[in-house]
Amino acid sequence: MSGSIFCNFGIGIAPTCGMTLSADKTSIVNGSSSKLTWKVDTFGSSNSGPAAYLSWQAGTVPPTTISNGIFRTFVPTANSTALSPASGGTKNVSPTKTTTYIGTCTVTGGSFNSTTLANSAPVTVTVYPPVSGSCSASPTSITTGQSSTWTASPSGGNGTYTYSWSGTNSLSGTSKSVTKAYTNTGTKTASVKISSAGSSKSIRELP
Repeated sequence: MSGSIFCNFGIGIAPTCGMTLSADKTSIVNGSSSKLTWKVDTFGSSNSGPAAYLSWQAGTVPPTTISNGIFRTFVPTANSTALSPASGGTKNVSPTKTTTYIGTCTVTGGSFNSTTLANSAPVTVTVYPPVSGSCSASPTSITTGQSSTWTASPSGGNGTYTYSWSGTNSLSGTSKSVTKAYTNTGTKTASVKISSAGSSKSIRELP
């Protein structure tokens, strides 16, 4: 004797989402900003969403978030905000110290109206102090035909600097120090633009 057994059981297929997060500047100086860009893709039929959120935490460790998966919901904190439009956009951030950001998307649907959550990869924006500095000349008193060396003393930024000099008698250069021989009398001046981590400072000095 033979027979057949039929299994009639419904399986709910929940929609899913994926989120990317990026920053146009991952190194800034205090007082400037970085533009975050997010994009959310959804897969499957949804009844609600997607929704998108941004969380952040000082330092290089990502903020604590709920792990990816089904039957997950986003829990807002003091260091989070909803993003609009959820599908994608940009947001300027101006952290005063190194901060790590992470994006989270949620989408709800399927036979059981379940919510699926997914996190982006973390993005760290490193913050450096503003660029500053001074410049000087040595010696400060010369006769015609002699040379004076101009030197920049930078501070702030990320510790790596570029220089752009200008000044009397076509003074120019791109090094920390520039030497110029002067063939005529008079007071000579120089200016240097110091740049680091996307920021710059112009300094003018008399010998």
